[in-house]
Amino acid sequence: MKIVKSLLALVATAGLVVAAPGAASAAPDEAPPRTGAVASVAPQQVGVNHTTSCPTGWVVSDANNLPVRTSPSTTASLIEWGQSGWLYECYPNTYYLGDRYTACGVTNANGWIAVWVPGTGWGFTYMTCLDDY
Repeated sequence: MKIVKSLLALVATAGLVVAAPGAASAAPDEAPPRTGAVASVAPQQVGVNHTTSCPTGWVVSDANNLPVRTSPSTTASLIEWGQSGWLYECYPNTYYLGDRYTACGVTNANGWIAVWVPGTGWGFTYMTCLDDY
């Protein structure tokens, strides 16, 4: 009987972990942990369905001159201009709500993704210009 109760407790705990969805963050109070590196890939065709939360931990830019900033704000300091086809590590299952912008065919968007920039750290860029990789 002890084994059955232990097994049920384990299954219930695993079910909670699997069912927990990614969360939107109102503002980045602290930098997410870094887990990998950034690479470059061949340019991709601009996608209609952009990323919604970086589920794979990697995104590819659909846009040339994509601003990567220090916070999810259109007036935050610029870290770099991303280019079409650049592959970024991103913080999985998370997006940030920030300033509104119009980019990559979407008007009045406010979703931002945290991306890793080598030599600098975490930056934030437009969700609408990134595809899951």
